[in-house]
Amino acid sequence: PAVGVAQQQEEQGDEQSTNNTYSFSSTFAYTIRNPNLRLVAIVAFCCNVETGLAWGMFPIWMRDELGLSGEQRDLFSGLYSFSKGIAQFYFGQHSDQNTRAKPIRWGLIGGGLSLIIASWARVGGVTYPGLLHFGATTLGLSTGAVYPVLAPAALDHSRAASEESTTLGVNRFWRDLGYVMATPLAVLADSSSPRLSFHLSGLFMIFVGVYFGLAYEENVPSPSAETDDGSRDAATGRERENVAET
Repeated sequence: PAVGVAQQQEEQGDEQSTNNTYSFSSTFAYTIRNPNLRLVAIVAFCCNVETGLAWGMFPIWMRDELGLSGEQRDLFSGLYSFSKGIAQFYFGQHSDQNTRAKPIRWGLIGGGLSLIIASWARVGGVTYPGLLHFGATTLGLSTGAVYPVLAPAALDHSRAASEESTTLGVNRFWRDLGYVMATPLAVLADSSSPRLSFHLSGLFMIFVGVYFGLAYEENVPSPSAETDDGSRDAATGRERENVAET
């Protein structure tokens, strides 16, 4: 049974019948209670954890432990950012026409594997820059598969059009909280090794990706959910959730 959809339908009926707007605290609490929004929030968190690692810990590790030059570190960051940007063009449109779950699931799994692969760029005292550059590219492509889908995946499960901006704000709160995770990961890297931080982050992302693919309930609006001017009729997606339960 579609638990998240049923919960959304019930709470929408309870609250929206008397008030067509939702407070921030109500939306924040609903994001935690609703299994679909909660999953998207966790994914958003993971997305910026890997971005923080790519822009922060990896360049420091490459400088201090691998002894790579500034140009080589810049190339790593550039490959990540460029491939991430390019991937968003495709996967954003793909999710609108097909599914939210697939790009998020495989993006997280690919990103987790990329972190682990790139962390093995130095073995036995020998550094392999090509492995770093490969990891940076695949990490960027994987992050780019997830990034543009986060907002629509969250908005698909908002309770009303009047709540969408707040839903997006709450999701981005959890997304940007991922940068804060760099602090405990940096402490772990200093006390143990950067590779351990990369591996733990990668394994967690793989786990979340697999679970997301199994648990997330699709609610992508159909083409008929567009108005005459081509804009999205936000209510239609929520009506489809109600129908799913009947």
